[in-house]
Amino acid sequence: MVVFKAPLDATPGELKEKDFIKRVIGVAGDLVRITPGYVIVGQAQYDHRYLESMLRGYGSPTGEGKVKLTNGRVLVDGRLVSDSEVAAAFGEPNARVKVVPGVVYLNGKAIREPYIAEDPDLPYPLLAGPRATNPEWIVTKDKVPHVKIPEGKLLVMGDNRNDSNDARFWGLLDRPRVLGKAMFIFWPLTRIKWVR
Repeated sequence: MVVFKAPLDATPGELKEKDFIKRVIGVAGDLVRITPGYVIVGQAQYDHRYLESMLRGYGSPTGEGKVKLTNGRVLVDGRLVSDSEVAAAFGEPNARVKVVPGVVYLNGKAIREPYIAEDPDLPYPLLAGPRATNPEWIVTKDKVPHVKIPEGKLLVMGDNRNDSNDARFWGLLDRPRVLGKAMFIFWPLTRIKWVR
């Protein structure tokens, strides 16, 4: 985790740069891609936002209702929600449930991320739209688009992947913007801890 001066693109409407704390995922020369997570119930596919709304009552009473998809399982605030509970929440108690977690690939290998609050629900690189990835950074490997991190740049991402204002959306971080290494997480208060 690093502390850095966020570019103004990261804080629209602000007149002054702010300090951000994010995890370094990729450095110069790395190839990165992200596949989004989703759940299929019967014949329909659902993303994290929809899952959070449908499974709200399955999490901790004091939790945020965060959905994490991992190892073919659905967790809400860390609590396992069975396939039958997922199917019932969608009004299809006998439907087949398939869980596909979002994965970050670094140089062709899935990285293990026990520290994230939720797996990613958007692909990276983003190929279209107002927040599309700079096409100069995109390379194709095995017919799949990847981001190749150029010299002097870093891919930084927040651990709360689906609610993080990070380099996937405002562009790769210029290395000279890094102020130092983060030592501990202090927000939210329920997640205060030393950084791994």
